[in-house]
This record gives sequence, C-alpha cells and structure tokens, in this order.
Amino acid sequence: MGRRSRQRSDAPPPRAAARKAAASPRPAAGGRERAFDRLPPARRVLAKFLIWATAQALAVIAGIVVLGGSLGPFVVLAYTMLGVGGAFVWVTPRLRVLELSDEDRLLQTVAGGLLVMSLAFAVAGAVLL
Repeated sequence: MGRRSRQRSDAPPPRAAARKAAASPRPAAGGRERAFDRLPPARRVLAKFLIWATAQALAVIAGIVVLGGSLGPFVVLAYTMLGVGGAFVWVTPRLRVLELSDEDRLLQTVAGGLLVMSLAFAVAGAVLL
C-alpha cells in the first residue's frame, strides 16, 4: 500500500466554489451564514421572544427554589413582573408591523403563555410562601 502524493491547496476546486457561491445568496457579516440569518423577520422576533420567555420561566422556578426567607418570593415576583412587562413591551411593536402566519401566531401564544404561567407561579409563591 503506497502513498499517493497530491498537491494540497487551501482553495476549493473551482466547481465547488461556484456551487457554494450560488447556494448562499446573502452571507452574514463574518462571511458565513448562520441558521438564525435564514429565518424570516417574524420568526426571528418570535424566536427571541420564545427564548426570553423560556429563560424567564426557568429563572422564576430557580428563584422560587433558591431564594428563601420572607422576602425571597417577593424578589422573585418583582423580577418576574419586570421581565414579563419588558418582554411584552419589546415584542408588541415589532410584531405589530409584521405579517404573521398561523404558525407564527401559535409561537406567539406559546411564548405569551410561558410568561403568564411564570407570573402566576411567582404570584402564587409570594402569596403562599
């Protein structure tokens, strides 16, 4: 079994370079397209909204578990109210100008439901604990 010697270069073959240039119509600023860049504008906003709602819900659960004492649940309630209010203030004007499909409205409902549930958990924690 012998070795085959080849000349290696860093440049891709001409056919591969032409195919890659045709496949990516708009590369990102770094020269490489990310998956988030391929999303339509409405989905980008909804993805950020859903990420924020999930993080807020996890922070509420963690806050209820970790913070104890008599003021802990009220601290959780305060940052939950700020987070939920901030998320709705941020997303409302952005989604108002975009055309939403049925799937987009479903994602908006899921994210809004997560925020409402996290607020309900925070209120229940403040009242019951």
